[in-house]
Amino acid sequence: MSFLYNGTSVNLPTSVEELEQVANMALGMTGNNEQIQLATAILKEVLKEATCVQPFISLINSSNNAGVRNIAAVLLRRKIYKFWPKLNQELRNGIKQILFQRIFQEDQKLVSTAVAALISEISKVAVPLNDWNDLLDQVMSLIQHVNIIQKRVGMLLLRGIIEGAGKHYKAHFQQIQAIFLQGIQSDDFDISQRATLAMVAVLDLINTDEEVQSFTLQVIP
Repeated sequence: MSFLYNGTSVNLPTSVEELEQVANMALGMTGNNEQIQLATAILKEVLKEATCVQPFISLINSSNNAGVRNIAAVLLRRKIYKFWPKLNQELRNGIKQILFQRIFQEDQKLVSTAVAALISEISKVAVPLNDWNDLLDQVMSLIQHVNIIQKRVGMLLLRGIIEGAGKHYKAHFQQIQAIFLQGIQSDDFDISQRATLAMVAVLDLINTDEEVQSFTLQVIP
């Protein structure tokens, strides 16, 4: 397939390897502004169709370049809400597994943050469809991880899914409240800050006056 760019026919990438080359160009690896603009236009064209999801996930999962992993996650996040319902269940399940594997393996903060944001965006459409029922458990496993980096990403992700699909987690209010209150009291600044910023989203989960009172007393002794 091809598209017109400045009056010239340009071929779209037909493999993950070619897509990675384009992503590298978009990142400015060549230092050529014309190539950067062309690569950006190609990526924009590729992202018009749901068929882009699998190759972008492959980049997130297997690229040795952290910049490529990051840009793949950032760009896919912008389209995944629209494309998710169009994917078959086998592909959806594979994507969920890959993204959490990436979170556990990733050692670059920028990439792990981008992947967490992608998961949060997926949760907005997947959770209401009952398509990711174990998501909260997976996030909790991150927060309870012995590795501080995983804990930080887990807290960021918990905030993201509560902000995106919070009404579907009202039944888990007590569990979520306990995690965030624990986070606020953490000695780690990143965890404490992320838990504090999530308080507004947590308040939306409150169902009764008793829960409001209990929450207030614990946050403001």
